[in-house]
Amino acid sequence: LYVPNSFTPDNDGVNDVFTAVGQDVDLKSLQVYNRWGDEVFSTDTLDTYGGVWNGTLPGGTHFSPDGVYTWHAVYKCLSNTYEKYGHVNLFR
Repeated sequence: LYVPNSFTPDNDGVNDVFTAVGQDVDLKSLQVYNRWGDEVFSTDTLDTYGGVWNGTLPGGTHFSPDGVYTWHAVYKCLSNTYEKYGHVNLFR
């Protein structure tokens, strides 16, 4: 499972969304949290329609501010379950 550490949701067509990428991976959950620990995004799929965060707050009507967000992923690969933690930088 590959999870990038930065994205720029400025609608220029380059790095506009945050998503995990993997081959033969069954994603169980991926959550993104702001600096106060509030969940701002959650998914259980790697597809490009439901599995990407476009940098908006829950509800999709307001932009999340620039900053560092933490993420937590649980996924299954080759019948083993794994957990990964990390951070992603959001730049506008």
